[in-house]
Amino acid sequence: MTRHLLICGEPMRGDDGVAFAALERLSETLVPDVEVRQTRAPAPDDFMAVGPSDWCVVVDAVRGLSPGEVMTAGLDAILDGTAQGPVSTHTFPLRDSLRIASAVAGCPPAGLFVGIGGRDFTLGHGLSETVVAALDDLVDAVAAALERHPVGD
Repeated sequence: MTRHLLICGEPMRGDDGVAFAALERLSETLVPDVEVRQTRAPAPDDFMAVGPSDWCVVVDAVRGLSPGEVMTAGLDAILDGTAQGPVSTHTFPLRDSLRIASAVAGCPPAGLFVGIGGRDFTLGHGLSETVVAALDDLVDAVAAALERHPVGD
């Protein structure tokens, strides 16, 4: 079993780069068995390497939460629509990527989505102060999500 970490966003679009900032802080503590993939937007291909016994954690900024608010939802809840509320800042929704990957692979990937509410997604801006202040909370949530299904379980 492999743990996968999918870092999503565009660092040149303000708070949309927060997952990359979280990865920088996580890199000191990540164990060697975590496969990290970085992408602008989650696509079906990002989930194709996730096997049926693997664990996947997706990290991204979202709209619909208060800026700096951190949330966690199961990928299965996003896939079946029971996880309502915050939405990705990307044109192609995570739910659609999960649907396509599940259809091709024959089963959905197991794992969690960890999102943080953003304030400013303007091209050329850095992270907002509110999101920077909540970065430790995001890092803690991602670390906990990775540990929810450790290797060997």
